[in-house]
Amino acid sequence: MNQGPVPPGEMEVYQCISMNKANLTRFLDEFRMSVALFELLERGGGPPSVGVFGGEFMNYRMIAARDGALNIFHFGCSLEALKKQLARCPSLASRTNAVKLRNAIKQFGSYFPHADNVRNAVAHAGSFFLLPNA
Repeated sequence: MNQGPVPPGEMEVYQCISMNKANLTRFLDEFRMSVALFELLERGGGPPSVGVFGGEFMNYRMIAARDGALNIFHFGCSLEALKKQLARCPSLASRTNAVKLRNAIKQFGSYFPHADNVRNAVAHAGSFFLLPNA
């Protein structure tokens, strides 16, 4: 998206678009860090041959995995928000490659088809056994 004059009536939406665009980078970077932390903990901080498959390191790995899952979900939310917000900001929409954005959303969906379900499982883990037959 190229920068340029934004009509006053679109400024609020423009700011949301800018934040969501920045969040794509943020969530990607945080996902990379989650994966790196998971892999480090898998090795126990040592070379890959050391390996740690239980105890505290296993619990810490689960924390890194949860964080990674949430970053995937949030990345998808930012993509969808961009799509919706661009429709409300014609000055930016006219300078945005809609095909590339649509393809990015499709590709994300094909790589992470269950991102919503994973997020719900992570965010609501404590409520799985509220009722015996739930």
